[in-house]
Amino acid sequence: MAGRFEALNRLWETVRQSNHDFRATADVFPILDPESVSRTLELAERGTRNGADNPPVTTAKALDEVEQRIVAATLNWPYIP
Repeated sequence: MAGRFEALNRLWETVRQSNHDFRATADVFPILDPESVSRTLELAERGTRNGADNPPVTTAKALDEVEQRIVAATLNWPYIP
C-alpha cells in the first residue's frame, strides 16, 4: 500500500519545500543572508571570471554589472531573480 502512494508523497514533499528565503518576521528590516545572496548571484564564479578579465578598470566611476546586481539584491531583499 505504501508503494501506491510513494509518488504522491514525493510530490507533496516537493510542493511543501520553500523555493525562496523569505520568512515572515516582525523585524523592521528582513534578515539578509549573505551566503544565500552570494549563491543566488553566483558571486564566486563571476569574481573568478572578472578576475581573469580584470574588469572593472581602477578609474571606473560607475558600478559594473556584478556590483549593480549586488546593490539591487540588497535593496530588494528578499531577492528573487
